[in-house]
Amino acid sequence: MAQHIPRLKTGNVLYADAYIKGNGIFCVELLLQSTRSASGKVYNDAPLARASNEFQEIEEQRLEINLDKLSYELDDVTTVKLITGSDRVEHYLYPLLYLLLRRHFDIIRLAYNHVLHQSEWDTMNTSLEIIFQAVEERSKKLEAFFDDNLLDVKQPSHSSILFQLHHDGHKRDPDHPSRNSIALFKTEEGYDWADEDLGPYPNDDADTIKAALSRINSYILRYPLQD
Repeated sequence: MAQHIPRLKTGNVLYADAYIKGNGIFCVELLLQSTRSASGKVYNDAPLARASNEFQEIEEQRLEINLDKLSYELDDVTTVKLITGSDRVEHYLYPLLYLLLRRHFDIIRLAYNHVLHQSEWDTMNTSLEIIFQAVEERSKKLEAFFDDNLLDVKQPSHSSILFQLHHDGHKRDPDHPSRNSIALFKTEEGYDWADEDLGPYPNDDADTIKAALSRINSYILRYPLQD
């Protein structure tokens, strides 16, 4: 997302930059630092990969329907639970973030040609922060569970390892941005889906950029355009 900011309309740049540098994206960085991609063996096991893909599609469709009902605005932790249908946010964290960030990416691309309302940017950042408030609540419940059962919260488990970096209070390194997970992101083998829509790219010509942006409809915005 960050590579698009310099190419946005001037009235969007300050707000887009604040979104990228905000607490919501920072929490996404912590999550990326605390987890790893699945082993390549998963994608070489055809039945397992097929079952995984089918489950992923079903869950994404369900979450997407619920997000559409709320216009992708999450205003408190209760809203997150309504969308996922569970207190165990770790079961739905990745697909929920994927869908929300995909919508945010489309909104950022609309900012190429339109000046967006400031509240649009605020809502995007708040929605991410709310998800991680749910993570914080879940982390505290897990910590209490470990304490009650005289277990070490730092020992790996199904859920605890997901929140370990979040629990330990890691901080973004503003002096060395190349150390941050999002800056280091590269598409890995097995994750380069042909139908992914990530353009426009830095070297695209004007016609290619126009075609990429024309696929995004401004109906996804919650607030009126400012131009």
